[in-house]
Amino acid sequence: MARKAAEEVVVNEEITTEVPEKNDEKVTLAIPAVKTMDEEPNIFVGLNGKNYIVKKGTTVEMPRAVAEIIINSIEAEQEAVEAKISMSKVKEVLI
Repeated sequence: MARKAAEEVVVNEEITTEVPEKNDEKVTLAIPAVKTMDEEPNIFVGLNGKNYIVKKGTTVEMPRAVAEIIINSIEAEQEAVEAKISMSKVKEVLI
């Protein structure tokens, strides 16, 4: 899979590369691919005034804090889907 530096920040359609701070630990994260045509092909994360746009289906090196935001977002989305499925099962039982 392709590896791209997450410090490439898209601002007003211009790409700028910022030098990460020395204490800014980097991690590598594999982003799940797009599953449907209606799904957004990129993940947008804003953190401390910096914006990150990460293409789904890629493996990217990024600051740990950005990776944590993406992981939390994916987990929350999965929990929402599971809750919706559970509620539809309860609704079927009540009908």
